[in-house]
Amino acid sequence: MAATVKMFPILPGMTPAVLEFAEEALGPRRAEHDESHRMLGITAERMWVEPTNEGDILIVYLEGDDLDQSMKMLGESSHNYDLWLKEKIFTLTGADLCDIRIAGPAKLEFESPLVEGRVPASSTATAFHVSEGRLDDFQRFLKDELGGAHADAYGDYLTRFGITRERFYLDLTPKGQRVVLFIEGDDPAGAVTRFARSSHPFDAWLREEMLYLNGVDYIRRQTAPPPHLIIDWKEPAREKAA
Repeated sequence: MAATVKMFPILPGMTPAVLEFAEEALGPRRAEHDESHRMLGITAERMWVEPTNEGDILIVYLEGDDLDQSMKMLGESSHNYDLWLKEKIFTLTGADLCDIRIAGPAKLEFESPLVEGRVPASSTATAFHVSEGRLDDFQRFLKDELGGAHADAYGDYLTRFGITRERFYLDLTPKGQRVVLFIEGDDPAGAVTRFARSSHPFDAWLREEMLYLNGVDYIRRQTAPPPHLIIDWKEPAREKAA
């Protein structure tokens, strides 16, 4: 089963309307939502609103068999629910889901090893920039440091914080390319706070690297409100089987 994320900066003042949109999608329009996603081949969906210094961001996580095809079908669809969804996303974020460059799934850049034998209790996602001119350095960092020289220490980090998997995605947005980090684990939001406060040598090194490459100051960021989950949906048949 493939998975991807998309992120959309929410237009100023539109966050309350985003919450209303989520409530409507899984409330009065739930049957339409289920039918649309079944036709598109989407089997799971989660959405978060993340407050940032640049405004709130909508982060969407999707699972499905062929998400490239799913996004293409959504862009071309004239299904009533899909038309409503595309109009809502455009009104709330300014993103045109009919444009495959925007609607297309984000690229999975790096995935941590799966911690075997543990079922994640929850998940979260966060979005950030790559510092100007450092995209190549960031990609090398993921591959050569987390996936290479520091792989053992990184695996220990995941275990210590109860994280079962991390995925780093590069996503094309109306404001350029961003990174979205998707985390599954026992308490991923709490893990981020504990990581920010940790004095472990690897954690201190990782915070410094992320500050240099992405401008993310985890020590300051721990005081910011965490991403707020507004949609947690699974295909009904699979939900019953779980």
